[in-house]
Amino acid sequence: AGKQPFFMMVSHYAPHIPFACTREAFERTKKRWITAGYDTKGLDELTDDPIVNPKGEANKKITYAAMVEEMDLTLVDVLDALEQTGELENTYIIFTADHGLAAGHHGLMGKQNMYEHSMRPPFIVVGPGIKPNSKIDTPIYLQDAMATAIEIAGAEKPAHVEFKSLMPLIKGEKKVQYDRIYGSYQNTQRMILKDDWKLIFYPTAAKKMRLFNIKNDPAEMNDLIDNPEYAKKIKELKKLFKCSHLELI
Repeated sequence: AGKQPFFMMVSHYAPHIPFACTREAFERTKKRWITAGYDTKGLDELTDDPIVNPKGEANKKITYAAMVEEMDLTLVDVLDALEQTGELENTYIIFTADHGLAAGHHGLMGKQNMYEHSMRPPFIVVGPGIKPNSKIDTPIYLQDAMATAIEIAGAEKPAHVEFKSLMPLIKGEKKVQYDRIYGSYQNTQRMILKDDWKLIFYPTAAKKMRLFNIKNDPAEMNDLIDNPEYAKKIKELKKLFKCSHLELI
């Protein structure tokens, strides 16, 4: 990099379907799995292929964990390169992903849902002036990463970019990034999150809705949609959703 500013976007497909990892990584993770006392029911015999494609559910979970480790090792390579060039302490790093994986929660395995386990990907920022081990709880959008990079670079944010830089949050200049958060998946799922309340709407499933208080029920196991006590809250959230750029129905 020398004295010139630089920007890198380093992408990794893992952990993602198709689940696949090296046999070495699989066996190493499997050993830790068994040592930790996790359920080994469903472990299948594997082929002699150097790349493992699991068949059983337990194998999929082990492979998923092994894929995460392999991804971590590639991150170590990036950090080592920055350290060797003397740029590690002078570089902002944003580590994130495009979604979370259900991993069996709510009987789901993928990302195509509006539950917290899939709506909240990891988002870690390190760099000059950022206090280590600090945590900010206010909800953000993944796309805020771009707006943040633009501000750090000292460039002007284009008018069409709706998302916001995270630097005011990081500097403590404000505490809330957005008044509410919206989510959608194709034409089948919609979501609004405001304060502690989340309303999920399924337009093609007889207009079915779900209501959760994620503070009292972070695992989203207690659907409050049919509780008349929250009729006013449901009406409020539906009204806010209709004001968004997404269509409720």
